[in-house]
Amino acid sequence: HWIYPGDEIKIYYEKPGEGEAEKRPFPKLVLNYPISTEINFVSTPEEEANFGIIVAGRIEQKVMLSEGDPVYVEFPDGMDVKIGALYQSFTTLCDVDHPITGERFGNLNKVTGIVEIKEKADTCYIGKVVKSFSELGVGERLRPLPIKISKLAITPGLDHLSGYIVYSETPLIGDHVMVFIDLGRKQGVQVGN
Repeated sequence: HWIYPGDEIKIYYEKPGEGEAEKRPFPKLVLNYPISTEINFVSTPEEEANFGIIVAGRIEQKVMLSEGDPVYVEFPDGMDVKIGALYQSFTTLCDVDHPITGERFGNLNKVTGIVEIKEKADTCYIGKVVKSFSELGVGERLRPLPIKISKLAITPGLDHLSGYIVYSETPLIGDHVMVFIDLGRKQGVQVGN
């Protein structure tokens, strides 16, 4: 909502004498918006039931891990784990409560690195830390690596949806501030809405 001299704007107007406004197509916009694999995220308890965990470092029982280190990883029973798959490692920073209901919404998580699954062992999997963004250790959780998006086509969302911002990086929200909302794929939200 901040507008400054020099900002480019697009103005839509009604044609004179047409009475009711004609329905205009949504403007076709494509943004170069790199969604990084290092962005922090909020997880809900439903999602957390499917997360894996780093149970040990493979070399000399290392506790702090870095790029190239092999690790032992466990996943919930019945989870489809593929050899060669990449997973995001993360640690939980804090609980997130819904601002309206006050109920626990989930956890704010800090992404720490990327782990590749190399092989299946007897009771767990053996992986390798292929990227570390910050300190990474035993006990970190794992989730499938999200798809990286470089171009984002802006599309209209569903008209009937309304929701709340449950967490933001800063108390004042403006351009380029990441926020987390209580709506997702289940409610019909798609990338680009």
